Amino acid sequence: HWPPGRVAGENGQPPVDRVRKNHVGEACATVHATDGPATAALPDGVALRVEVNEQRLAVVTTNGVRGWPHSMPLWYLPRGHEIWAWTYGKSQKIKNLERDPRATVLIETGSAYAELRGVMFESEAVLHTDEETVGGFARELGARYAAEIGVTDPAHAEAAFAPQVPKRTVMQLVPVRTSSWDHRKLAGTY
Repeated sequence: HWPPGRVAGENGQPPVDRVRKNHVGEACATVHATDGPATAALPDGVALRVEVNEQRLAVVTTNGVRGWPHSMPLWYLPRGHEIWAWTYGKSQKIKNLERDPRATVLIETGSAYAELRGVMFESEAVLHTDEETVGGFARELGARYAAEIGVTDPAHAEAAFAPQVPKRTVMQLVPVRTSSWDHRKLAGTY
């Protein structure tokens, strides 16, 4: 018997690649479903890791107080198999995670349908408010996003984020289940 959230294959076998079909039954994407770390056991783990490292925005969705999903784009850091992001400690996202630590993280790329690819992590959030963790995160985030904040030398990016550290909460998003897709592999057969 698989733990909650696990998608078993036929006859209780481990999860398998599934072909997602459109409304008329044609294949439209291959979905890889796994439990655990973001890149573990994915057929294209290396390519997926590169995509996660290269993208700049993650959409993080939490469960809102009224039952509606609350989705917001965030800058993030890939750390091992986890996604780390931050937001203001008094934000709705943090209030939602304090009430229910489940979050879904979406990182995707591509413009045309045949180019779409991405990964979705069903995650458990661990919240960090201590200044050492938040400050270290701010240094890394500043280095990664220096150009976006108008800093030409990543070494100076820390100063740009330093005043925000006392007001921020860092979200460590630990994957529980991962799904990925890559429409480029369909070769126009959708």
